[in-house]
Amino acid sequence: MLRALPSYASNLLALLIPLGLAACADTISSSEVTPSSELLKEYDKTLTKSEQKAAISDLEAAQAKAHGEVSPESTGATGAKSTQTQD
Repeated sequence: MLRALPSYASNLLALLIPLGLAACADTISSSEVTPSSELLKEYDKTLTKSEQKAAISDLEAAQAKAHGEVSPESTGATGAKSTQTQD
């Protein structure tokens, strides 16, 4: 009887520990779960086509300005020449 006691105790602990953990576990209903597609939308940083074009034109204008060039968009819709090219 004494020899079987450690085996019996280990089997009892192996059964009671998972039962205790399962009893304390928090359950989540399916209505509380957010689909992963909605979670990914928050992290999606993809630009639309119009946003891509606007970003590219902004970068090109910034590069042209950094190189001392004047882009046609920066002179406005009046077609007036900039002060650098009027001389």
